[in-house]
Amino acid sequence: MTILRNMRARRQLCATILTGVALAGNSGILRAADQSALEEITVTARKTAETLISVPLAITALTARDLDARGIRDVFADVATYTPGFTFQNQSVNRNDRAFRNFTIRGIPGGTTSTRQAASIFLDGTYVAGGNIGGVTDIERVEIVKGPQSAYFGRSTFSGAINYITRVPGNEWRGAINAEYATFVTTDFSASIEGPIVRDRLSIRVGGRAYHTAGAYINIEEPADKLGQRDTKSLSASLYATPTDNLRVKAYVTGWEDRDGAPANAAFNDAHYNCNAGAAPVTTFNYICGKIENPPHATRVYNSILSPAIYEWLVGARGTGVTILGPDFSRRFGLKRRAFEAKASFDYDLPANYILSGNVGFDYNKWRFITDTSFRDTHNVPNANFGRIPDVLPYFHRSAAGDVYDKDHTAELRVTSPREQTFTWMLGGNYFRQDSQQATNAFGITGFVAATPINVFKITTYGVFASAGYEFSDDFALTLEGRYQWDQIYQQTLSGTNPTAEATFKVFTPRVILEYTPNDDTTLYVSYARGSRPGQFNTSFFSLTAPQQAEITASGAISLAVPEERIEMVEAGLKGMFLNQKLRLLAAAYYGKWRDRHIPSGYNFFTPAGVLIRNVAIQLPGGKVDLGGLELESTFKPVPELTIEGSFNIAVTDIKFTLCSDCLAFTGNQSPTGTQLPGYPKYKGTLSAEYTRPVSDEVSAFMRVDYVYTGKIYDTESNVSWIGPSSKVNLRVGVVRGETRVEIYGTNIFDDRTPSAFARNVDTLTGRNGIVVSLADKATFGIRVGARF
Repeated sequence: MTILRNMRARRQLCATILTGVALAGNSGILRAADQSALEEITVTARKTAETLISVPLAITALTARDLDARGIRDVFADVATYTPGFTFQNQSVNRNDRAFRNFTIRGIPGGTTSTRQAASIFLDGTYVAGGNIGGVTDIERVEIVKGPQSAYFGRSTFSGAINYITRVPGNEWRGAINAEYATFVTTDFSASIEGPIVRDRLSIRVGGRAYHTAGAYINIEEPADKLGQRDTKSLSASLYATPTDNLRVKAYVTGWEDRDGAPANAAFNDAHYNCNAGAAPVTTFNYICGKIENPPHATRVYNSILSPAIYEWLVGARGTGVTILGPDFSRRFGLKRRAFEAKASFDYDLPANYILSGNVGFDYNKWRFITDTSFRDTHNVPNANFGRIPDVLPYFHRSAAGDVYDKDHTAELRVTSPREQTFTWMLGGNYFRQDSQQATNAFGITGFVAATPINVFKITTYGVFASAGYEFSDDFALTLEGRYQWDQIYQQTLSGTNPTAEATFKVFTPRVILEYTPNDDTTLYVSYARGSRPGQFNTSFFSLTAPQQAEITASGAISLAVPEERIEMVEAGLKGMFLNQKLRLLAAAYYGKWRDRHIPSGYNFFTPAGVLIRNVAIQLPGGKVDLGGLELESTFKPVPELTIEGSFNIAVTDIKFTLCSDCLAFTGNQSPTGTQLPGYPKYKGTLSAEYTRPVSDEVSAFMRVDYVYTGKIYDTESNVSWIGPSSKVNLRVGVVRGETRVEIYGTNIFDDRTPSAFARNVDTLTGRNGIVVSLADKATFGIRVGARF
């Protein structure tokens, strides 16, 4: 038997044991006989099994039990709630639905397209284009890794990576069923069955889920119609094979469909202006300054009447309209998505304890939204162009339909040295290919217009990565990691002269980690990392007419290619188990510099009558932001019956240089500095307590309360408007008997109505500045029953 030479090797052996336990269907084991000891959690953020305490990275890890105890249903928003430094929102301009995925880690906002996210989603370590996964029914663990992760995960992990690990099917035949009913006609039903096809060699799990909510808000114009309706249906299957003693293979496939109705939005418009924010005012006041309160009741409206003629124009069934998904994909206001994912991974034990590992993946995700950008019913507003312009309606109307199609393939292969050695290493390579198309059509008082013409993206990425670790002593170790990557990017806008651009962006992203481990239960570390987000092209600008281009370049030239974004970050952390493993503490502080930031700017073109006919997104180079913050997590189990958990973060983004067209429009200052990036809270925290007590030999009762605090969130880089802080309380009580669990719960039980997100927009009826807000989830009460058999 190999003798373990040092403390790090012993801890690695512990992680390996834990991985084996997890593969057997458990989420962890107790390190001591004391039932108050916290479970040890295994993570794979560095492509190998390590304990949460020993890995020298800022990671939040939520096990299957954690997800269940918190009642997590939304794999993004709910997970972000309990993760310091991570924020998620659905809000796109005019829509609060499940189309737009904006993952913000450490204040760095996500990209506006699926091809350039700041933080990316992974499923079993394999990239998921567009950041969509099927649900939480098969999830064993979620790992949110914060800070630049380019060294291991590659492109689009500029601010971090979120990895969802699916459960391995068990080796005994058994099933599970969960049923839930809550206010607003909310139902959630899931079931699965698993077991061996060939005992000890091949096991399988199949499952399905059906989720529905009717929406919490009444549409003021159509009381029978609710805002916030959502439906999801999904199927999944998992395989786990060990054809030989040294080969392990895992596969997972899932397909699902989302259907969202009218979004739970409300608005502030010119009737609510309260200030002159600094620009020359159109009227006495020109914007909304200060805290954004609960939006006016009368603005919770959404036009539910979609004219067949308008629909035909929007989806390409009539005239010059061109869509990606065809006219029959969706025929109503709201969102529809169809998606499929297939992932497979393997580990093969080579001689002398070396391991050959790899994974492959395939995803496609297509979705369409159809929305009325005026929100309200405008049938009583005459269209002055009727009778003068062909193919227009007699009343004011402006609807939009957007199509997105993403498809990707990925493959990775790596070799890992034995973990018990003083010198350890890993060497790997990966391939990634993504094809994406995006477009938005609009129909208004002047007829049809391709508001955002079809944009075609083709991306091929090759990367090689490696790590080398050396232990100077039982206490000190140094790790060097790095990736060299080639991003071949093709982009075309199908409008005007159909401008096309293509280039290869090459980048090296290193990370250096120095760690000190005084004992098995404590890790201190300091790291330096560089991250990169690939360049992109302004082909949309070059698809405009010469007068339109001149209107934009009046304030500065626009280049076709925008170079890569760069980030450098220093992080220091303390991770430990204290008080005989009853207290877990995770702390990280960081400071970073974000340079060559791509500054998104939107330019609107109007008809002489003031009607918006096209929006053009331009990316400007040269932005500068300094980042800094603190992230804390703790879990304390003083006695076996009581668990106390808490998290807190401070995330600072200090703008050093920017070019903000929104800021110029209503403050007169295009380059605010010293302000904070919008869309995330500077302060965020949670405090939870769970108490479990046996009632009899077979039955135990439990109660859990969660307090969630979210600080104020700014709307633009000028910071003149913000959503105020919110405080929400969730409560759960129930009983467990054997494998059956019954609970009654309430979320946001004191009904805090602080909006969850917002975005600046233009009121298409008046052409004036406005703000669209995502309405808060109301107080919700329900019952959930789960059983395993």
